[in-house]
Amino acid sequence: MATEARAVVKVLNLSKLIKSDVLTAFLSFVGQVVSVTLQPSASNTPTNEAIVEFGSVQEASLALHLTGTVLGDKTLFVVPPTAQHQPPAGELTPAGAAGAAGVMPASVPVVPLGQSSREVVERTLYSGNLHSGLTTEELWMLFSACGKVTQIKMAGDPTHSTRYAFVEFETYEDATSGLSLHGTIVAGRAIK
Repeated sequence: MATEARAVVKVLNLSKLIKSDVLTAFLSFVGQVVSVTLQPSASNTPTNEAIVEFGSVQEASLALHLTGTVLGDKTLFVVPPTAQHQPPAGELTPAGAAGAAGVMPASVPVVPLGQSSREVVERTLYSGNLHSGLTTEELWMLFSACGKVTQIKMAGDPTHSTRYAFVEFETYEDATSGLSLHGTIVAGRAIK
């Protein structure tokens, strides 16, 4: 009997500061989030984990590529729901590389992260809930207060009330300093 594909992923290494509404808003940029079940991690007690159901298998597959994204004060690992433990410390493996059956379609290639890609991911922050009127230059000035910014990639539809950005810093320490801006009110919105 064939197993039906499920549009579900597991998000590991979630900061205790991240609540389900924040995780839902973050993940909604890759697809329709149907449900989020947040719970304490059984294997990493200072963190939480979540089971997230998306509207389609393709959206769940796309979410797997968020592994390595910093949300709050932790680097996320997004894996198939059958995964039991997060990857060993310091080893960012591509999501779904070990048994993505039922989540990742066979036509989606898994591209391993090289050392330079891994280093870039470690010093890049996701910033959400940004007012749609903010410019890249304004974000550059804001985040430059925390350290040297090397690149900002704005995303999201400018016709919506909020957008998001990926802010790349020159060093990991600068990126860590950038986390201090979480909750800062910019253009009437608390950035995340």
